[in-house]
Amino acid sequence: ERPLLTKKKNLTMMKPIAYISLIFLLFNLSLTFDLFVDDITGEDQQFCGKTIDQPCKSIGYTLENIAIAEDTLNISPGEYGGPSNVPIDVKLRGLKFEGTGSVFINCSQADGYCIKITPHGGGIDSNIEFKNLNIRDFKSDASTFEFQNVVMIEKDKEGFMGSKKNYIFDSVFFSGHTLINGDNPIIQNHPWAAGTILAIQEQNPNSMVYVQNCEFFDNTIAGINSYISSIYIENTNFYNNNVESGISMILSGYMHAFLGGANYTMINCQIYNNKDNSLVGLPLIGLGGSRCDSEIYDGKCDTYLLDSVEIFENEARSAIDLVGGANIEIANSRFTKLNVTNVIQNVMTTQSCGIQLLNNNFDNIYEDASSNERYIISGRFETSEINDNVFNDTLATGHIRLVGDGGLIILNSSFITGSSTLAISNDQNGRQSLTIQDNSFQGGGISAFIYSIGAVATVTFSGNSVTDITGPVSKSNIVVGGTASFLLDGNIFQSAPNQGQVSVISCEGNDAGIIGFVGKENTVPNGNSFTFQNNNCKLICNGNNADVCGSQGAVANNGKSSSSSKSGVSDAAFITTLVLSIVSGVIITVIVLAAVGIFVKARSSGVESQPLNN
Repeated sequence: ERPLLTKKKNLTMMKPIAYISLIFLLFNLSLTFDLFVDDITGEDQQFCGKTIDQPCKSIGYTLENIAIAEDTLNISPGEYGGPSNVPIDVKLRGLKFEGTGSVFINCSQADGYCIKITPHGGGIDSNIEFKNLNIRDFKSDASTFEFQNVVMIEKDKEGFMGSKKNYIFDSVFFSGHTLINGDNPIIQNHPWAAGTILAIQEQNPNSMVYVQNCEFFDNTIAGINSYISSIYIENTNFYNNNVESGISMILSGYMHAFLGGANYTMINCQIYNNKDNSLVGLPLIGLGGSRCDSEIYDGKCDTYLLDSVEIFENEARSAIDLVGGANIEIANSRFTKLNVTNVIQNVMTTQSCGIQLLNNNFDNIYEDASSNERYIISGRFETSEINDNVFNDTLATGHIRLVGDGGLIILNSSFITGSSTLAISNDQNGRQSLTIQDNSFQGGGISAFIYSIGAVATVTFSGNSVTDITGPVSKSNIVVGGTASFLLDGNIFQSAPNQGQVSVISCEGNDAGIIGFVGKENTVPNGNSFTFQNNNCKLICNGNNADVCGSQGAVANNGKSSSSSKSGVSDAAFITTLVLSIVSGVIITVIVLAAVGIFVKARSSGVESQPLNN
């Protein structure tokens, strides 16, 4: 057999080509430079920028003629604007722009965008960084009906599994960016059609946008819009913005319905003194799109995270809007003095969102009374938990409202309400599951602390302390209606000293709800007692709670106080006798039928077979 000489020859020839390519690559990497730009002393010429003594004059000339991949542009103090500096087109891999003092990028003469970053190809990981810069005064023209953004990171053309690209904004101040021609009716009714300060188009999950130690202030266009891209925001403040356009005022994030993988994180940030000036109403933060219940997700559920974030003295539709099955975790954060309808809300009633709240403080949200309904948390949620939070607001309609189907676990939290405030409520149209355990309720609303009137609601209320500081018997701590099932286990109900009897339970609606005193004893200190109002609930008491109903079994609710036990005993005795009678009748009937069956069988076995007569 003849040897494959041709193939061997080709392989031999490829070796020096590979060596030359490797040497060329290493040579190029070794040629990366620190470049220098100085608007005052620099000069744009063929060999500028290579030394600090011979800087280039403009950013544009340096990028077009001097810079190569992985270079750093060191920009001296000064103001950089006009056609020679903006817009800035970043097409090379791994560039870094760093201010060495008070550097101002003046975007006022930029058309369409001020900075555009085009993700590179080639499958090589890299960082693009902007540091110690003031980027200001871009004018987003609404009359063009285009997304005119200050900084735009274009879609990654390498696709979903492309190389890792980090975009870093460190110590960058964004200010004075304004919407012009915003009186156009289309923009007024669709503010999302105008631009934002930092617009991030679809990136692969391996890439990340970092915004750290930055400030966004004195702008009239929205802050950050991230579409199917991971973003990490840390030590960044948003303040004094009067926003006229955008999807959300501060941060808008959207995750892919099926691809997943994106991460949104905001840590140690402040959002304050911002105002919604749009005609349609914008939230401060709008998040959506994960749909983590999809089988295509393979169990990977995208989540938004806010940790140690302070949101105060803002005017907006809400602090946080959730849509499309979004999931959010909020920890160690503070919300106060907000002119909003709801603080956190799921704006869709057809799809549940998820919330995990840990160690947050919702304190004096509303400063003025209002006839409009407003809640701290409102919407349809499932697989959600609220743990170790403080809800202290006396002017809200309610602290937590559950809408539609879903479920919620509320643990170790404190609720301080006013004379017209519900702590927790759920509507009458949903199938809901609520676990309320080891919480403290203090105050006393006009109807209840807890208002459960769900169509098919199950509420487990255990280990809670309920203190009615407003007093009299006409106040109810819990209202149950519809076909809700409300189970109480080991709770303490008390009124302030000398306030009289505590009215704990009220039943409403035409359907029969169920109230069960189960498990550990539910107590009423200070010599007071339970009072039950209306007569539409089925009352069940067992074990340590027998005295609540006045007997050992279930009794009908006749609007009696638990201290009036004779009526309860009479009712219970009647029901017990009736039940025992029915059961006894059934047993006797079964015995009789069994005996008849035995008798018939015995007769059959004793009769001989006879042939048939023809």
